[in-house]
Parts: sequence; structure tokens; C-alpha cells
Amino acid sequence: MKKNASFTIAGLLWLGALAWGLRGADLYWDGGAGNGLWSSGLNWSTNQAPTVVDGVRFTNTYIEARVVDVDFVINGLAFDNASGRFEMTINDGVTLTVSNYLRVGAAMKSNSAVRITGPGTLKMVGDIQVSGTNTGSLIVR
Repeated sequence: MKKNASFTIAGLLWLGALAWGLRGADLYWDGGAGNGLWSSGLNWSTNQAPTVVDGVRFTNTYIEARVVDVDFVINGLAFDNASGRFEMTINDGVTLTVSNYLRVGAAMKSNSAVRITGPGTLKMVGDIQVSGTNTGSLIVR
């Protein structure tokens, strides 16, 4: 019985390590590739395009038109613009699936807007969270 217990504990430790590694990271848009495309790894803080386990965050550090040009499944999508307008287009035939949350943060100012447009599809599996006391807006078309 002692041998089976050792294998069980080792197996649980291995599964825990695997799950920890699959948590993903928060990727920030930095626009390093200069082309506005989600699929270009250099546009992201990790220099890799987001994966299914990653959260994606946009702040006021870089403003330009952003284009979801291939299908993506991500863990979460957050907008933390302090002010100004954020625009994102989803290309025709492309789906952006957000499996956990879409969040518009409290840091949004009254002159701010998040606009997600395009002929493509935004698929939300989780919650949409809008927080703060200001009157910024979230527009999805």
C-alpha cells in the first residue's frame, strides 16, 4: 500500500505543476510590430501572440487601430485606458472567443470609449464587467 500512496502523491504533484504552468499570463499590447495585427507576436509584451490560457490587456500605453486577423481563443480581455478612444476590428470570417471575462476598468474617463467592430464575430463565454464611476462606453457592433 505504501508504494501506491507514493505514486498517488507523485501523480498529484505532477498534475499540480502542469496546471500551474497552464495558467497563462497577462499580455499587454505594445504595438512593437507596428502593423496592428493580433497575430504578430511583436505587438505583445511577451513577443508572442496570445493563447487560450492568456489574458489580454489594453492600456493607454499604445493607441492605434488593432485588428483581430485570425481566430483567437483567449482567457480574458481587459481595457484599462485612462482616457481616449480604443478601437478594435475583427476581420471577416474571424472569431475572437473570450472564455472567461471582458472587463472595462474603473480607470476609464468620461471621454473614453471602447469600440469593437467588424464583420467578424466576438464570442463571449464568460462575464462582461464594467466598473467605475465615470461615463465611458463599451460599443460592440
